[in-house]
Amino acid sequence: MLKIRLVKRENESLAAGIVVAAVSVLLAFVVGGIFLTLSGFSALDTYIQMFEGAFGSSYALSETLVKAIPLMLAGLGVSLAFRMKLWNIGAEGQLYMGAFAASGVALFLGQLSAPVLIPLMLAA
Repeated sequence: MLKIRLVKRENESLAAGIVVAAVSVLLAFVVGGIFLTLSGFSALDTYIQMFEGAFGSSYALSETLVKAIPLMLAGLGVSLAFRMKLWNIGAEGQLYMGAFAASGVALFLGQLSAPVLIPLMLAA
């Protein structure tokens, strides 16, 4: 039976990492464009509408950030637990428990000023 091993790369340059990331994003757009074209849609028009829907106005940008920030914080929480080799409840569970803890801090310590309360909510 074929055994697969993961080997960490040594001495990967910053430029190589940037090139790999850029090629990966470009390849994702190309593959997505192929599927869009096969489905009968214009890939370019679809990508333009996606970009305008996410970044086309100040309202669109704020809505994008409102939806993206909790996902980024959940990813950060999961990555920290993973690096420490700790059991975790997953990204969704950590998102809910973080929201629960931050809400509890806000309810019980709501009399504090915002510069004190907000960091406490983030720490919870």
